[in-house]
Amino acid sequence: MPAYQETKPLATDKLSDSQADIANNFTAIKALVDVNHETFNSGASPEGKHIKADFTNSATHPAVAATDVLLYNYLNALTAQQELYAKRTGALATEGIPITAGSATSQGWTYLPSGIILKWGSSTTPVSINLNGAAYGPAMANAGSDSTYPVFATFRYPFPAGTLASLLSTRVVSGGTTLDIRSTPNGMVVFFFVICWA
Repeated sequence: MPAYQETKPLATDKLSDSQADIANNFTAIKALVDVNHETFNSGASPEGKHIKADFTNSATHPAVAATDVLLYNYLNALTAQQELYAKRTGALATEGIPITAGSATSQGWTYLPSGIILKWGSSTTPVSINLNGAAYGPAMANAGSDSTYPVFATFRYPFPAGTLASLLSTRVVSGGTTLDIRSTPNGMVVFFFVICWA
């Protein structure tokens, strides 16, 4: 990319002397605009539109104005990966929401852009699952007492031969960090997911 010369042309420059500098500046501007965009002088209908957006690493969580929404790239401590963050005023405004963070595993978690966290997995009953364990991502918020988070659970089908599953119960206890799953009979494989917030 040619170097843009901010002071060219000067008011005192003759056109014959500054023509090359002006042409250089137009070339530099076009090279800048063409990064991640359809070329602006193509004459085609998509000109000026984005092809993609690159986000370089932000060393800090940037501040957000009251009427703005931010997207930025930041190293997430939990995933140890660069993640795309969304940030607005209000809830989670200090650190933003890592909307690409999560784990594509059988026992895992992910963020939704709203800040809600989904945690899921499977186990054999009866079981108590630490939802703040490493497999389940960010710690869950709680008020120091049992918290009510929506829990959805189902038996794996088909059932073992000769088994008729009749009851499945779930609850989040221990200050909102432990998922208890019980069934009648015991020894049933269940799948679950929990809706929570950090």
